[in-house]
Amino acid sequence: MDEPGDAERTKARMALYADLSTAFKRPASDLASLWVELRRAVTGDSDSESPPLQDARDLVFEYDRPFVGPARLPCPPHEPVHSKDRPEMDQGTVAGPSVLDAKRLCAEAGLAVSKEFHDLPDHIAAELEFMAYLCEREQSETTAEGREMWRRRQGELFELHLGPWAAGFEDKVTASTGSPFYQPVASLLRAFVVDEAKDLAAVRGSSQ
Repeated sequence: MDEPGDAERTKARMALYADLSTAFKRPASDLASLWVELRRAVTGDSDSESPPLQDARDLVFEYDRPFVGPARLPCPPHEPVHSKDRPEMDQGTVAGPSVLDAKRLCAEAGLAVSKEFHDLPDHIAAELEFMAYLCEREQSETTAEGREMWRRRQGELFELHLGPWAAGFEDKVTASTGSPFYQPVASLLRAFVVDEAKDLAAVRGSSQ
């Protein structure tokens, strides 16, 4: 049953998932605007304080070193590397069953991985964008049953994929970079994931 304020909360969750997804993609956007949106999400303050690094070109090196390479990555942005429930020989590698399962969930939700996204569907940015899409579909539904269905899909994606590794990912981001952009963004991701775990656990429990 919908509660008062659910629609506004879903809209806010959708926006935050989308902003976090953009933040963890290779920098190519207006970081000043993104920084304002993320700052508003944390503090509720709409004042446009400048980001630590305003030009995307200035941030590319900070992104590539922990997330892309070419050297050994201190913080790979892919789910399987951070998963602990895998065979020992597979732990720490990018390839894993989460890739196929993420594709399955995308297909079931009617979503295809964009040809412009040159990475795996279990990349942190891809999973965050997928959650934003599911929130958008929930918001666009006109019936309570439809909204509940899309919320259950969010709960499934979160429980099976994003939830179990996002907090550990934040730990590695914080340990591997002193970036004044990525450290607070990673901390926001962790805090958001903690809140989502509480809310979506109730959804998953009610559907079992």
